[in-house]
Amino acid sequence: MGTKQFRLLWVALLSLSGVLPAAATDYQASDYLPLAVGNSWTYEHIYHDYKDREMIQWPAYTAQFPEEPQFTIRVERTEVIDGKTYYVLSDMPTNWPPAPPHFIAGKKLRWEGTHLMERTADGEQALYRFDGANEIGYAISTDEGASRVTVKILPEPVPEYAFYFHGNFEGIQVIGFLAGYGIDIGGWNIYTTDHPLFINDIDALRAVIGGTSVEYKDALIPTASQSSSWGQVKQSLMVQSPERRTN
Repeated sequence: MGTKQFRLLWVALLSLSGVLPAAATDYQASDYLPLAVGNSWTYEHIYHDYKDREMIQWPAYTAQFPEEPQFTIRVERTEVIDGKTYYVLSDMPTNWPPAPPHFIAGKKLRWEGTHLMERTADGEQALYRFDGANEIGYAISTDEGASRVTVKILPEPVPEYAFYFHGNFEGIQVIGFLAGYGIDIGGWNIYTTDHPLFINDIDALRAVIGGTSVEYKDALIPTASQSSSWGQVKQSLMVQSPERRTN
């Protein structure tokens, strides 16, 4: 089992472990996805349907083999709709397999308190809610149909909100947001007892937040330097990026 599959399984197993620690108090909801024009996130991507081994319909993806293919999404611009400012994210690369369900590529997003709002042709909905852990606390509409959502706060060295989706589909669907960084892992996995039938996993490598490149591995591995609070880091980013101050 690869690193990404192991971590995705670990996140799923933690959801069964009962009450989990609350997030650190010096994080705001908007810190779990810092939205500012120019911010970007780079991911490794594993997409494998065992019914379609060659995947020749995605040449940009397969051209990166034998390494695990990577892609980057960016906050491209802002757009004002009905008097509200949304941050427009770039979509998945062309000739590329789809991202896991519930990923943020190609979406128009804004923060409203603890809710990450998505604008669609049908209006606006609270796509993700960062107001505490709950058991199947709300529902969202997606391309895969309506999904009920369970929210857990995971005991990372840096707190992580994990969203588990329940609906008319097989397998495990989950998206995790790491405080100060953004989405760090996401996937839709379908397994038999012997081997996976379908894998669609993303695993974050790095982000550019307020012009500063940050490595996800530095947040996931405890170090002495992590004694400094996110409040100090955020203050530094705000000084470097005038647009970050307005977020």
